Amino acid sequence: MPVPEASLAQLAGFERFLVRGPLEPYQTRGSAQFTYRGATESGELSLQAESGPQYRIQLRARVTGSLALDMRFDASDLLIVDYVHESYFLGGNAPETRKELFSLDMTPADFQMALTARVPEDVFQQGGGRLRPAEAEFSLHGDEYRFTLDETGLPVEWTKRTDGVLVLRVEYRSFVAFRQGRGPAIRLPERIRVYAGEPQPRLVLGLREWRIGADAAAPPITFIPPQDVLDRFRPQ
Repeated sequence: MPVPEASLAQLAGFERFLVRGPLEPYQTRGSAQFTYRGATESGELSLQAESGPQYRIQLRARVTGSLALDMRFDASDLLIVDYVHESYFLGGNAPETRKELFSLDMTPADFQMALTARVPEDVFQQGGGRLRPAEAEFSLHGDEYRFTLDETGLPVEWTKRTDGVLVLRVEYRSFVAFRQGRGPAIRLPERIRVYAGEPQPRLVLGLREWRIGADAAAPPITFIPPQDVLDRFRPQ
């Protein structure tokens, strides 16, 4: 695979498994498969991450390229516009809502860790984190996180347990390398699978393209449905 170019300043935040500051903004593209309202959805994915962090995910049909789902979320809010069924959801980003809609409860912090294969250093230290050559672990608010690390110090797998019960397992099948000139390559996830205690994954991502840094052409992430959606689509 060709090694993409990115500025050293943009990639600096991704140099280590434990990151010292915010990673946003960044964008990534690829493919996705997940469950939404009990049905399997798949297609071409584009993701925009902005400071906050805030996220916008768009899923397009593979053949036609038409927009199927537009999902936006942060720690408190969730907006999903379903263009296939002409409906939308606007409400709080709560655990019960995530389970009902996606059959998977990933907090925004879990999503960030799964997507980037990085952990905020302050969160790690707050949770009594322990880092060893092939593994890492920390606990926070009753949740236990354990990571299996490869020879470069990045995870090949991590788990989250709540009150001793396994609730998430994230598996990395491959990484892609970004390089600035002749400097060292920065590895970012390429193929990700997320499990929730069952043999089949609840979320599958294949990320072909990463862009680190701000995209001047990207619109700001808002949680106000477009007017045509409010006019024509039914709320759920």
